[in-house]
Amino acid sequence: DWSVTGVQTCALPISLDVEIVDASGQRRTFGSLLRGKPVVLAFVYYECRMLCNMTLYGLVRALNAIPNLSAGNDFDIITVGFDPAETPAVAARKMQELETRYRRGGIAKGTHLLTGTAANVKRLADAAGFQYAWDEQTKQWAHCLVCSSQAYWKPAASARRFTLAAVPVSRWVPLAMPPRR
Repeated sequence: DWSVTGVQTCALPISLDVEIVDASGQRRTFGSLLRGKPVVLAFVYYECRMLCNMTLYGLVRALNAIPNLSAGNDFDIITVGFDPAETPAVAARKMQELETRYRRGGIAKGTHLLTGTAANVKRLADAAGFQYAWDEQTKQWAHCLVCSSQAYWKPAASARRFTLAAVPVSRWVPLAMPPRR
């Protein structure tokens, strides 16, 4: 027997050299995606028929409600697909869906939908406190919600500090932003 639960983590080191694959099929390191901006990090199952789509679409809906901040300009979004069977092509299709839902345009500029090997994705998920497991009985991924499996990563004070937010995205993303000059 096993259970999947959320674990709040702070200041857990994430290896910036973990290799992942972006939606275009290019191999990258996790660290190469970081541009010194706050990051919304979400672990998803791109072909999920239930909660993961609600997570991604809810994220975009919440971002549309933030009037003065834009994905790609003020912060970045990194989603990591935890199903090792999903390909960059699956991530690319999901990106197209997100682009049609984001009203400001330009979401692709700072949004990365990633896939990777089971071992590399697990390294990232473990560091962020995200748990998941394949349920052989239902033939689906079981995973924790951890606030819709989203966290924000603010690279300022500590290059490896995660805060799992317990409030809606539209409230915590503005709080994570550095003051405008």
